[in-house]
Amino acid sequence: MKKGILALLSLIAVSVLLVCSVSAEVPHVEGRPLLYDEAGLLSSADAAAVETILKSISSQYGVDVGVMTFETMYGYYDIEAFADDFYDQNGYGTGDKTGGILLIQVTGDRDWAVTAAGSCNRTFTDYGREEYLVNNFLPYLREDNYSGAYKEFANSCAALLQYEKDNGFPYDYDSDKEPVKPFSLMRVLGSVVAGLLGGLVPVSSMKSQLKSVRSQPSARSYARDDTVQITQANDFFIGRHVSRTPRETERSGGGGTTTHMSSGGVSHSGSHGKY
Repeated sequence: MKKGILALLSLIAVSVLLVCSVSAEVPHVEGRPLLYDEAGLLSSADAAAVETILKSISSQYGVDVGVMTFETMYGYYDIEAFADDFYDQNGYGTGDKTGGILLIQVTGDRDWAVTAAGSCNRTFTDYGREEYLVNNFLPYLREDNYSGAYKEFANSCAALLQYEKDNGFPYDYDSDKEPVKPFSLMRVLGSVVAGLLGGLVPVSSMKSQLKSVRSQPSARSYARDDTVQITQANDFFIGRHVSRTPRETERSGGGGTTTHMSSGGVSHSGSHGKY
């Protein structure tokens, strides 16, 4: 009797899995687009701006950095599985690319997922992805500022890619400096230029008022003849100070990236949740 019940339950479980596998199928897109806004969340102007940023970053670093939006998960019950399969079955991170990372947004139940594979498994560590990347774009998603969220995602990806390129290792919990986003760097440079220009005008004005002041070839010219008499001059070595910074030769263990296998047998890493 018990064996019969177990057999029946097993048959039901297999049937459910078969139904789910048949009904769940990711959408196929042509040409591996970096922006696929099926949910229609962006205006044409915003879409063009986001796509330009994504293409620039993907070209510069040799990986696919993309954003995809959908209204449903096409029969999937797990946003992580949906994101992984969409990545795999549409060929992201292949061809001339060494890897890729996608932001998948499903508006129906307000789900989001970040899935990465290939070289991006190393670049986007658990710490870098959760504490830096997700923390940067998720507040925009929660406010329904989709254009802002996608731009923040793209620029944060670029910052982490550049960090690894500059340092030879990815950003992780023990990193001693923060990644720098491209637009943040431009903002800093703009502030420096503005400061220089702002200081140039008053300095030039003060300089023009000192027409009687001229530089002299020797310090002796600035001394009054009846106050200072120098009878002998010598140079004496009194010491030196050398500042040394130890060079990092290897990094300690810990951190890194947690990976899992997609249904297609591809090693993925990622994060997911609600917004």
